[in-house]
Amino acid sequence: MKAADVLAILQELKTHGVHAKLLAPHMGQVRADDGSSLPVDGTFSGLPSVTIDAVIVPDGNIDALLLSGDARYYLLEAYKHLKVIGLSGDARRFKAQFGLGDDEPEEGLVEDVKAEGVLMSEFIAFLGAHRIWSRSQKALSVPA
Repeated sequence: MKAADVLAILQELKTHGVHAKLLAPHMGQVRADDGSSLPVDGTFSGLPSVTIDAVIVPDGNIDALLLSGDARYYLLEAYKHLKVIGLSGDARRFKAQFGLGDDEPEEGLVEDVKAEGVLMSEFIAFLGAHRIWSRSQKALSVPA
């Protein structure tokens, strides 16, 4: 993961009083691109997305997440439960998991090349709605 992206996300969420949790396929720590380590708060399989309000996937080693059944299932489950989802940088590749094309927008699915700025301001705004009800019909066909 890109340290700058993760730090921008965590700082912006904290500014708005949002309690963030860093999830990974394993407990312990994850190493960022700058060599720093960040403590993991939970795993994809151990902390179901039904217990959270929204998900942001930071830019980074998205290939590893796309190969993780637990990570893909976690995002599909969050999508099915109408959660706000933010995709930063290369994480935008997850749109295909939701049946969306690269240039296909969807309400409550916020994306940008980096987490700072537009992505975070739109993410925080959608977070206030709690759920993305416009996705309800489509969510019925999501296998999660």
